[in-house]
Amino acid sequence: MVEIAIELAQSHHGDFLEARALIRRVRELGADTVKLQCHVGRTDTRASYFLRNTFHTATEWADLCKVAEDAGLQILVSPFTQEAVTLLTPLVSRWKIGSASWGLLSTLPIKPLFASVGLVTSQEVERLRDSWRHAPLTLVRTVSVYP
Repeated sequence: MVEIAIELAQSHHGDFLEARALIRRVRELGADTVKLQCHVGRTDTRASYFLRNTFHTATEWADLCKVAEDAGLQILVSPFTQEAVTLLTPLVSRWKIGSASWGLLSTLPIKPLFASVGLVTSQEVERLRDSWRHAPLTLVRTVSVYP
């Protein structure tokens, strides 16, 4: 099976109406899945940028999930904090975790998982494969250093 996913990241610049429009555009482009990021609760050095460009409430996320569903899209969300995991758990049917966020794996409820492995060891990948047996697991090698 081939699945085409388009990552929106922060391309909506925190504008909720723009995010909704972009989700609908993803479907028009022929994708099956829209990928978003949730940065609620970040406190690192880049937190101010990400917190300006994320959505903070369950109502907002539920609405984005509904827009995706109405467009015939699957939604895939990367949580970057424990607060994001808590917020998204009742709303999403699967996870995407970046290799820099593998510390959150033990806190994720078991759901289908799309995991990037760019920054992790082969031993960590094997441990994940062994522990994530109760739901589908997709591993992808990603770029971890950008120009």
